[in-house]
Amino acid sequence: MARRLGRLAEAADIVVEAGSRAARARGAYESSLMGCREVQERLAGLICGAEVVRYGSARLDGLLEQGARDRAGRECAGLAARARALRADLAAVARALLGEAWVEANLPADDFPRPDERKNR
Repeated sequence: MARRLGRLAEAADIVVEAGSRAARARGAYESSLMGCREVQERLAGLICGAEVVRYGSARLDGLLEQGARDRAGRECAGLAARARALRADLAAVARALLGEAWVEANLPADDFPRPDERKNR
């Protein structure tokens, strides 16, 4: 799970970088129009979401190193929900700024377990 969270945070960084370039090319940083502000806010939301999952990944690693497997397991459910939300936001922002072909070629597969799915490892 920690690795998947890390990959998702990396994907968010890539979308923010590529999306920012695309938004800048469209003039999103030169205007105060509401649509431009929305793009900027969505990119900022990706940055915040990436930091949350990055922190969660580090926390899981720390708990596992301490031998707190039960606690790490309990925290995984909340992190998986945040990861799914970030993945959906990533896809939406990338589609809006970079197009469907870019999303298909560059975003990782949506491989986060659903809340009702249980895996024993």
